[in-house]
Amino acid sequence: MNSPARPGEFTAHASITIGADPEIVWRFLSEPERFGAWIGAYAGAPPLPGTSIDPRVGGKVRVQYPGDGMFASGEFVEIDPPNRVVLTWGYEHGSHGIGPGESRIEITLTPVANGTRVDLRHSGLPDDDAARGASGGWTHYLTMMARQAAAAQYEPNLAQSVDAYFAAWSEPDAGNRRALLDTCCEADVAMRGAFAMTSGVDALSSHIAGALMHMPNMRLTADGAPQQMHGFARFRWTVNTPDGKVVMRGANFARLSRTGQFMEIVSFGDGG
Repeated sequence: MNSPARPGEFTAHASITIGADPEIVWRFLSEPERFGAWIGAYAGAPPLPGTSIDPRVGGKVRVQYPGDGMFASGEFVEIDPPNRVVLTWGYEHGSHGIGPGESRIEITLTPVANGTRVDLRHSGLPDDDAARGASGGWTHYLTMMARQAAAAQYEPNLAQSVDAYFAAWSEPDAGNRRALLDTCCEADVAMRGAFAMTSGVDALSSHIAGALMHMPNMRLTADGAPQQMHGFARFRWTVNTPDGKVVMRGANFARLSRTGQFMEIVSFGDGG
């Protein structure tokens, strides 16, 4: 019969797959501004002034949380970029029954087909309730990291890809249109819409050629800035007459490769 766990022997676990390369994810564990943005701030807000890290063995970690202004602190024990980091952890004033540096966090990054698997193990917790609470809390914070790492991976090229895609829909020359699609789409891109089920860049280019023939003088244009979330993009569009009248309106949803190109596009609206 197993003996009951004693205080300090309880462990929390959290795992998540992030749609970004390990080198991108690592920046959120080693760069002070990025570290504080996922763990010590409201989503999308800059880190609070009390948050700081010194990413070297023996370097100090201090995080100020929003809301109650509580502080957590510890120090780095192991750093193996971009694979693994270990640090001690606890709360100033003994919050959650863990003093500064009294517990241990191990974070491992593993490359996988669709990005990076992040596994977090928080050991040295005082009881089962603390372990359950920590598991939920760390899952939340890893989700914040995932959102921001995916933005760092995809958003630098997203607007350019969307611009090239819309330009292709107005390009009558087959060679120029193919060149535009090659810059924004993977070779085996799949496109689905009300009037389209294509596989591959050649088939998509042919579909666009047919649309240009059947809707002469019409123009597909962007309707606002594109959005990205965890490697998926949304970009709205309109179809306009030469005098600017909107005759169709809709939105495309796309799955992105890690180079920022479209792998799948699904079009919703009056036409595809």
